[in-house]
Amino acid sequence: MQTRLGTADHPVDSKHDQAPTTHSSGSDSCAIKLPRSPRSAAVPCATAYIAAPLAAVPVSGSEWASVDSDHTEGDAPSNNGDSVVSIDCLSTELLMIIFGLVDSRMLASVLPTVCQRWREVCCEVRPTCLDLSDIGGWSGIASRQALYWGTSQTVVTFVNRAVSLRAIDLTGFVDLRHETLVAVLAQCPQLSTLGTLRLGWCVGLKFWKWTIRGLSKHCSGLTTIDLHTCVLVDDHVVVMIAEACPQLQEIDVFHCGRLTDHSLGALALNCHRLSSVNFGLADISDVGVVELALACPHLRSVAFGRCCQLTDTAVWMLAECCRRLSSVDFSYCAQLTDSAVAHLAERCKYLAIVLLGECPKLSDDSIVALAEHCGKHLECLNVKKCRTSDPFPTQFTDHSVIVLARHCSGLRSLNLDGANASLTARSGRALAQHCPRLVSVRGISWREEWALDSKTGSS
Repeated sequence: MQTRLGTADHPVDSKHDQAPTTHSSGSDSCAIKLPRSPRSAAVPCATAYIAAPLAAVPVSGSEWASVDSDHTEGDAPSNNGDSVVSIDCLSTELLMIIFGLVDSRMLASVLPTVCQRWREVCCEVRPTCLDLSDIGGWSGIASRQALYWGTSQTVVTFVNRAVSLRAIDLTGFVDLRHETLVAVLAQCPQLSTLGTLRLGWCVGLKFWKWTIRGLSKHCSGLTTIDLHTCVLVDDHVVVMIAEACPQLQEIDVFHCGRLTDHSLGALALNCHRLSSVNFGLADISDVGVVELALACPHLRSVAFGRCCQLTDTAVWMLAECCRRLSSVDFSYCAQLTDSAVAHLAERCKYLAIVLLGECPKLSDDSIVALAEHCGKHLECLNVKKCRTSDPFPTQFTDHSVIVLARHCSGLRSLNLDGANASLTARSGRALAQHCPRLVSVRGISWREEWALDSKTGSS
């Protein structure tokens, strides 16, 4: 007899929708087969979420035989003789396999609310990645779900039962305190395998000396750390992190306005494997960027948006030392000129993402240089509002956009919004003709031209 999987709320045979049945082992342990109620509102969501992983789980014939033997007479058979099996009939071992395929946010905030048995199974799952981002408050998680995993103490509980933990993501966990982080580092010896730690938007988190000592002792292999918008982070914190984590490859401290060149100097001195840095809105100058470029030639992504003290010197040194750069962000760096952008394009031919918005000294020459030297790889270009009042001449014309279109067939996003109002339909026609992958354009009326070209081609 063939056995099929279903639930009382969504049975395989719709003919029996009117009479869902329950097991006699207890109302809480069989919540999947109970009629809908306010308490079991999470059941359909959780059941639908694990349906896809369930299809990929290999199940032996003996497993299905045990499931079929547990099927009670009260379950209504389908009209072709097959039996309908609730997910609650599956063994605990099989449920653990299924739950192990679910991301940690669902495992932490939804599945434990279904029933007592699911809550117990969730406590037995050993995750390798802890992602509780946004559960701390920014996403408005319901208090019923936060009851289980919405406090800092539960982070320690969850990490304690992880095995070979590779990543922790607590982005948006606004209630996170340094005491919790210290407890996690002290109580979890398996964190030696940790490679990624994301604490963005943990606005109440303050790093103390013993916190960093914990990182140095238990997480020396850390390769990625994200502290964006942790407003209490200063130079002292970054210096201690750089000294504690010499294997660091990626660091994001965007919107940490207390950082200066001392942070860049510490990273340059201790973390020579850096490939990605984001110091947007930091109080840094050319001195720190030059020091970083000289010490970290493997940089592939740099973001210094709104670092208003930077000049052409920083860009020139990055171009000379970091030839494998693929993503740069110098938005709102008002002192940059065409010569720096041209030198960057000439030296770094693998640039795919270039963000130069609000750089008023740039003109056609910058776009032409990027198109001619980086055309094979360029996918995203943002030069929005690169304009100034008189006596500066007009910055961008149809010429530069047409050259860009002809050289950059892989272009996906272009932002010229507010850069120049004199761009004509010629620019839009060139983009529509030469850039088939383009999905986002701002500042040019190109969609109408694309439609006209399509009609002409079809006729």
